[in-house]
Amino acid sequence: MDASAPAKKPKAAPPEPPYVPPPNRFKEALTAPDAFAVSFELVPGRGPRGKNVEWVIDFAHKVQKHPGLIDCVSLTDNVGGNVRISPDVLGHELAEMGIDAMIHFSCKDKNRNFVVSRAFQLERLGIRNILCLTGDAPLEGYKGQAKPTFDLDSVVLSQLLRDLNEGLPDKRSPGGRTPRTHFYNGAVVSPFKRREAELMTQYYKLHRKVRFGAEFVVSQLGYDSRKVDELIRYMRGQPDLKQVPLMGNVYVLSRPVAAAMHKNLVPGCVVTKQLLGRCEDWAQAKDKGKRRFLEFAAQQLAILRGLGYQGAHIGGFNVGFDDVKYLIEVSRDLEEDWRTFAREIQFAQEGEFYYFERDAESALNTDTPVNRAALGAGGLHLNFRITDFLHHSVFEPGTKTFEAAQGLAKELDQSPLLRRLVEVGEKYAKQVTNDCRECGDCSLPDLAFLCPESQCGKFLRNGPCGGTAQGQCEVHPEIECIYVRAYERLKAVGREEWLRDMPLITRDWALDHSSSWLNYFLGRDHQHVKTPWPQAEGGAEAQPSGAH
Repeated sequence: MDASAPAKKPKAAPPEPPYVPPPNRFKEALTAPDAFAVSFELVPGRGPRGKNVEWVIDFAHKVQKHPGLIDCVSLTDNVGGNVRISPDVLGHELAEMGIDAMIHFSCKDKNRNFVVSRAFQLERLGIRNILCLTGDAPLEGYKGQAKPTFDLDSVVLSQLLRDLNEGLPDKRSPGGRTPRTHFYNGAVVSPFKRREAELMTQYYKLHRKVRFGAEFVVSQLGYDSRKVDELIRYMRGQPDLKQVPLMGNVYVLSRPVAAAMHKNLVPGCVVTKQLLGRCEDWAQAKDKGKRRFLEFAAQQLAILRGLGYQGAHIGGFNVGFDDVKYLIEVSRDLEEDWRTFAREIQFAQEGEFYYFERDAESALNTDTPVNRAALGAGGLHLNFRITDFLHHSVFEPGTKTFEAAQGLAKELDQSPLLRRLVEVGEKYAKQVTNDCRECGDCSLPDLAFLCPESQCGKFLRNGPCGGTAQGQCEVHPEIECIYVRAYERLKAVGREEWLRDMPLITRDWALDHSSSWLNYFLGRDHQHVKTPWPQAEGGAEAQPSGAH
């Protein structure tokens, strides 16, 4: 060989073939014509192994042996704020067995960076189906109660997962984007709320979840068929919701679980005194009412089929595979009588608000909404009206006052000393008026001048969690939910639908302990961050959240 001959360049490696994900059988089952998909919810145990963990795998093996019975196994994420094994690892084991898993993805104990990292991990593990949750407040932790995070909420998480499916902008990745994921993204809504403000803010938040990425919906559990009918009737009457698959929640009760729910120990789950009495009667049987509780669940499953739901999300404490198989089979025999069961299973809360007028013949609902305007707004809310007026006088873009304030803000921001004086002055002024926590990225104009950092137990900016009871906060039950208060303030001036239409809000922690006034006028806060937003009727873009 001639040493002077140029060395041959090695052949370039062939390009890696594009990744093709396996079929999502759960999605196919839920979206097929005349579909009725079934998922079953399992609660992973504590620790890496043992009976409370292995039973999940045992259940999955039984699902394998009965194809077509259960389309998806759902795995909770530290449900109730209690520490358990991550659902991700068990979901991967199920995926390896050829079983579709649905992972509950909550925001209570993860900041946004860990959320993205976990999403990458789930994609790598082959898990597609995600149920986006804000999450229950933590109740325990190593050497003391864990710090709640709630950096994101279920609405922002919905958009994040949708964006991940397109690839996140990333200059460090080939092509300037991260590799695409393949998530099928679900949301939860609770129609089982007593007060108008509770219910309407749940529905308003559902609009926003779907607008920003949710592709299917699972209802919270409850035992009032009129509310079950209301939810699907409401969704099918809304242009942006009517095509979204809806799964109803069927939870198999027992006397101890019913008692816990009656005491509001399970956030968002409603068992009335009347239903608790019925459960106590059933529990007198030799089997502690097990067969009767399963038949009760089967009746609810028949109602869901009769009302036209696309699926059912089944759960229950100490409910085994044979129990699930039994209730599904019984429900099929009961389908023709679903209207009778719908009349019987109406355990409403005292004075409960319904979105639609009652239908006397079916004991369910008509298609006519109640006249909410005639119900009033519950007070003048004078402090809100004054603050709102002042905000529009000074902070409204396009006014001379705003332009003058914006010019002053530019001058003040140039001097560290003057900037600090503004920060201190704003801090003490807003602590007195709004219990300000100096986030630097203020949502007072978004939430009827109520501070989510100090007055919401989960710091939520995009709608309420599902854990309220009688309008009271899940985390601090001695106070009203901030969204109940915001709705009533806005309704008093005819602007309550703002809570449905407002843009997505994500706090920027880089602004913490800085002046939100300067950040607002200088365009540094979330009020001026552009987010994907549909065109309103007539082609006009939605207003930024500071302009009501």
